[in-house]
Amino acid sequence: MTVYFAMLTFICFLALSSLFLPKRMGLVRHGISLVGYGSMCIFIGLRDHIGGDWNAYREIFQAISELPILQVFFVTEPLYAVCNRLVYAVGGDIHIVNLICATIMLAGLFKFSRLAEIDANLLLFIAAPYLLFVVGMGYTRQSVALGLSLAAVGYLRRQRVRPFYFLTTLAALFHYSAIFLILLWWINSKKRMLIAFGMLIVASPLIFFFALRERYYTMYLSGSTQTESHGVWARLFIVMVGIAVVFVQRSRWIREDGLRRAIIRGGVALSFLILVSFFLSTMADRLCLYLMFIYLLAFGYMIRYAHPPFRYLSLLLILSFSYSIFLVWFQFSSFATAAWYPYAMAVSGAN
Repeated sequence: MTVYFAMLTFICFLALSSLFLPKRMGLVRHGISLVGYGSMCIFIGLRDHIGGDWNAYREIFQAISELPILQVFFVTEPLYAVCNRLVYAVGGDIHIVNLICATIMLAGLFKFSRLAEIDANLLLFIAAPYLLFVVGMGYTRQSVALGLSLAAVGYLRRQRVRPFYFLTTLAALFHYSAIFLILLWWINSKKRMLIAFGMLIVASPLIFFFALRERYYTMYLSGSTQTESHGVWARLFIVMVGIAVVFVQRSRWIREDGLRRAIIRGGVALSFLILVSFFLSTMADRLCLYLMFIYLLAFGYMIRYAHPPFRYLSLLLILSFSYSIFLVWFQFSSFATAAWYPYAMAVSGAN
């Protein structure tokens, strides 16, 4: 746990340094971002035997390396399969795959910060305790999909729908669950809701057949205690906190029409996921990750939208909440104890 705490504190120091720099020192701020994002990319990408799905991803890599090229697409999502196959072709291993995935995820997060006009270093710190340490180091495929989805949401602020659909489609090709975010924005009328519902009914036999046939997807449709996600309520709570912050500052959010509409739809989807979590907790858990943009936006804009006397208090709240997420997960999660520490890096193999 000490290594993760040190990394989070290092990112916190970079974020504070960036926030207190004068606006005219943009070049220095970019340099700080390069250090922060580069360090986190190496930290996540070159991890060794870290994460609850480590063995599953190693099995996927091994399976893809032994199958004919056309069969690799039946093992996992298309773009993740291509990534594995190309790495194997050049003589790499699972660590190189992880490094590529970490790079894409962090590039998406950085692009999101630019489009949303949030300090990139502050956003890295806000995302680190859960999205980077837990998702980025545990759910490799979905971490890529999440990074691409964040960049896609950023384009909604500029009312640019085509880049949104392009990036979310790429995200779905890394992890099919990203279709949830596509539907979240596409369904904006009763007619489209009926169309989506009809398509789901028609496709449901194929979906269930595919999911139950592949053991990597079975857990999403199973409500058994063995596949139950015990952390789903923590994820839902984080998003709810983000919605609460936006609600408190709602008068300031009027100017952000695109993002405000995305947050409102995300709030509706959150209510749906709360109900789903009682029956299919793992599915609700994984889909909830695509609503984390609400939390990132809420805390990223908190300082900007706070009245001058409360801006330092807002910064203190961000620091306190981020460290609280970190400490609660690493102290009380059995998964953290079993699969996240002691931290080890592939280049050294040291703990």
